[in-house]
Amino acid sequence: MYFTSGASNVYMQDISLLNKMDYRTGTLLGRGVALWDQGSKNIYKNVKLLSNQDTYYSGGDRSYLENCDIHGTVDFICGCGDIFFNECLIYLEERAGNCLTAPATNSNWGYVFKNCTIDGFPINNGGYRLGRPWSNAPKAVYINTTMKVLPVAAAWGDPMNVVPAVFAEFNSMTSSGATVDLSSRRTSYTLNSNTVTINPVLTAVQAAQYTLQNVLGGADTWQPNLNTEQAAAPVITVLGSTLKWDDSNYVLCWAVCKNGKFVKFVTTNSYDIPSGTAIGTVFTVRAANEMGGLSKASNTLTYVATSIQKVAVNVVSRQFFSLDGRALTAPVKGMNIICTRYSDGSVKVTKEMHTATR
Repeated sequence: MYFTSGASNVYMQDISLLNKMDYRTGTLLGRGVALWDQGSKNIYKNVKLLSNQDTYYSGGDRSYLENCDIHGTVDFICGCGDIFFNECLIYLEERAGNCLTAPATNSNWGYVFKNCTIDGFPINNGGYRLGRPWSNAPKAVYINTTMKVLPVAAAWGDPMNVVPAVFAEFNSMTSSGATVDLSSRRTSYTLNSNTVTINPVLTAVQAAQYTLQNVLGGADTWQPNLNTEQAAAPVITVLGSTLKWDDSNYVLCWAVCKNGKFVKFVTTNSYDIPSGTAIGTVFTVRAANEMGGLSKASNTLTYVATSIQKVAVNVVSRQFFSLDGRALTAPVKGMNIICTRYSDGSVKVTKEMHTATR
């Protein structure tokens, strides 16, 4: 998929993009871009990018990836811009000598991987590199990264066209949670008689600067995480032959599914069961946030004869929070945020006013 510079403010969720190059041959066949994004302020949530070389090619200004899977071999995250990878899986395919990134940073922050996981085929363990400098002033940092497969001890590769500006890590961890030994990380790079020495390990103070607001906020104070926030899964009931659930001002619409397959979007908090519906048909509903991203599925309701039988859903736990997000042991006087978890895995968040502590 190719987005030009005019394709900005794109929101993509729950989709896979595959370059048809056979990305599991282990043979390098050349560039195989799955997503080439030259736009700005684009958001990707739960998106899988599958290819071999140059899987994700960033060419724009700012982009945000949350809970995405990116598969590849050589330089499979490459390009420019300030790109924030939040809780993403970076997966190395079956090939020796792989390299995760090839930054060509022309901006302030470059590639920021935060709370991500690096995994892959066993052949990669101890043999891949976190990145190599491509062009401009390459920058890439890994913060709180879980490395299920470890890179080479030096971690970073040789310059291609320029020396790097920032190649660093903070709090890298193994799959067991142990601290990764960073003592042998590369510090010096030379190209065409130009030598730079950089610190490959961020201090806690430096790492704390790589916030979503700092990296992507910009002059317009962009907050992409507000767009990826999911609506609570609805809890559906039945009245006659109509499915019903609580209304919500935070929901754009609801997706009604029958036997696990989408059948209809509705903008009201109800759905009339069509006549002729087969006995045993199972209904679920998912709520869409303002960008159209769908929540987890509701509890299930099974059609029996001329009625719907609700599958029992019990309250598993309730958590209480103040308006500023502090956890409470019990509701306090004033407005409280209540997070209720149900036995089917759904979660409902409500606000309640309490006139006295209890």
